[in-house]
Amino acid sequence: MNTNKTLISIIIPTHNSEKYIKKTIESVVNQSYKNWELILIDDCSTDSTIHIINTYLNDNRISLIENNENSGGPAVPRNIGIERSSGDFIAFLDSDDIWLPDKLEKQLNFLDNNTIVSTRAYKIDSNDIQIGVMKKSHFVNLLIRCFGKVNIMLYKNFININTAIIPANSSVRFRTDKFFHGIEDWLFWFDLLNQEYNSVIIEEKLIKYRVHKESISSRHDDKSFRKYLIGITLLFYEKKIGILNLVFSIFIGLVKVILRNIRII
Repeated sequence: MNTNKTLISIIIPTHNSEKYIKKTIESVVNQSYKNWELILIDDCSTDSTIHIINTYLNDNRISLIENNENSGGPAVPRNIGIERSSGDFIAFLDSDDIWLPDKLEKQLNFLDNNTIVSTRAYKIDSNDIQIGVMKKSHFVNLLIRCFGKVNIMLYKNFININTAIIPANSSVRFRTDKFFHGIEDWLFWFDLLNQEYNSVIIEEKLIKYRVHKESISSRHDDKSFRKYLIGITLLFYEKKIGILNLVFSIFIGLVKVILRNIRII
C-alpha cells in the first residue's frame, strides 16, 4: 500500500459541542499525516457549534453536513458520514476528544482492507487533566488468540470508537433504533468482526479520551446491563450467536452488575 496516497475519511458527529469542538478539529488539522478529509455532521446544535465549525471550512478537506432534525445519538450522523465519505479508510472521532499529532501516521503502518486498527488512550477530564489511561491490550490480545475476537467482543467491547480506523469497503452500519442507543458502538464492532474483519490494537496511547462525570456515574447503574441484554438478545434472534453464548453472556453480565454494586456499597 502506498501510504502517502491513502485517503482517510474522518467522521465527527456534533451536537452542542461548542466547549470542545475547536480542540477536536485542531487535533485533526495538526496531524502529521495530511491526506485526509474531515466530515462533520451536526445534529441540530443550538449553541455556537456551527459558527465554530464554519471558521474551518476554508480548508477544502473539511466539510459540514447539517441534519434537519435531531437524531438523538451518534449513530445516524456517523452513518451519514460513512455514506458521504470518499476515503480508502474511515476513522471516527467524537466532538470532545483529542488525537495526538502522529495518530494517523502511526496507524497507517497497520492498515489493510481487512483489519480494524485501534489504539490505547489517555483519559482526561473536562478540564483536559489526565485522570488515567486505557488498560493495556496484552491481556485482550491473549484472550482473542485463545477464544476468538467475536467471542471476546460478546463480553467486552475492546475497541474504542475514537481510536479506530476501519476499511471503507465494509457495508456494516451503526444501528439507529433508539433501543440501541448506548450500545451502538459495541454492536457495530461485533457486526464487523463477525464479517471476518481482523482487529489490531496498537499498544501506544494516541488519543486523549474525555471522561465526563455523568459517564463515570452511569457505569454503576443497571441501565447499561439492560442495554446489554437487548443487544445480546438481538444477536441471538439474528442467529449470530447460539443459545450457550446467550446464556453465558447473561451470566457474565449479571456477575459484573453484582460486583459493581458490591464496590458501591
